[in-house]
Amino acid sequence: MQTANYGGKITEASVGVNYMYAPARNISIEITKPISQDRNGIQADKDSSIAISWRNSFF
Repeated sequence: MQTANYGGKITEASVGVNYMYAPARNISIEITKPISQDRNGIQADKDSSIAISWRNSFF
C-alpha cells in the first residue's frame, strides 16, 4: 500500500447565504475556495466549490 500519496492539510474560506422563505423551509448557497494546500505526494489540487441546498422541516 502506498501511504505517501494521501493526506495533507487544506485551509478553506467559505461564504454563504441562507434564505428562509417560510417557517421551517429555507434555501442556501455556499461558495468555498481553498486558501492553502499542503498535500502529501502526488495529488490533484482542490479548486473552488459551490453547495446549494433546500431544507424542509417537519414538526
